[in-house]
Amino acid sequence: MAPGDGGGTLGDLLKWWLKEYVARTSSSRTVTSVVNLRLITTKLAALRLSEVTPGEIERHLQDLADELAPNSLNHLRAYLSAAFSKAKRAGRWNGPNPALEVERRKVPKRLPDFLKPDEVPRVLANLSDDHRPLFAAAIYTGLRKGEKMHEVLLGSDEADVRPIHPLVSHVPVPSLTPGELPPSMALLGHPDAVTTLARLGLGDAFSRRSG
Repeated sequence: MAPGDGGGTLGDLLKWWLKEYVARTSSSRTVTSVVNLRLITTKLAALRLSEVTPGEIERHLQDLADELAPNSLNHLRAYLSAAFSKAKRAGRWNGPNPALEVERRKVPKRLPDFLKPDEVPRVLANLSDDHRPLFAAAIYTGLRKGEKMHEVLLGSDEADVRPIHPLVSHVPVPSLTPGELPPSMALLGHPDAVTTLARLGLGDAFSRRSG
């Protein structure tokens, strides 16, 4: 439609955009549902395109601020912007894209969520035998991806033996009882960890890998 008649309504534009560009995407059902509920069935959709200003969009989003999270409001802004952008490229609308002048909402960062001590045994119990030792080491030592416990990989009395791969050293490690561990290695303040590892059979798994 030419801008002379106002470009049609915003609702018409959104329906056209959904049909021509969204219908064939994997997110079609979700996007269509949100656009219908939060845009097409609202007063904003009744405006002609020439009447849709950044201020009108801003007021509409602000009216929804008590119901929707900032990220959801940003999605609505993005849908409006995409519809106007596609309409301009297709020659359906020659005016400006008012959504581009609407500021994105600031999305607060989520606080990290950590495993609780009582959750660790359940997590380890549901892992495969191959993955359980790796995850147990990461959980109980606190190591993150790319980290290692110390730069010195071998002790002065340990031989650098590489029977399987030239880049992987193997050192026999004798078994230790919990009482033989120094206080600084008491599994980071989790006395139940030793019992948990034993119950899950991790001692044997570590022995196989280090032998």
